[in-house]
Amino acid sequence: PGLTVAVFAIFFYGHKITIWRTVVSRTFINLAINIALNTYWLSNLYGEAYRVLLIERFVKNIALLPVEAILLYFVLNAFKKVLEKAGYR
Repeated sequence: PGLTVAVFAIFFYGHKITIWRTVVSRTFINLAINIALNTYWLSNLYGEAYRVLLIERFVKNIALLPVEAILLYFVLNAFKKVLEKAGYR
């Protein structure tokens, strides 16, 4: 979770929430963290072949990327509206 939060902070803190930012942030998280790093850690932890895990995780993350990006966009905008009503900028 720490790396994911840091990536979201880099992409969204002090910036306007746009569909472009959500797609780019989710793409970076899916490729760099979910596919590359998590697959490496799982292969070391369980002793399975990196390439076998990589193929499965790549397909799953690419398939879910549009859904995750669109959901993230709507959730962040809804959360922003709630915060604005509560008096935050």
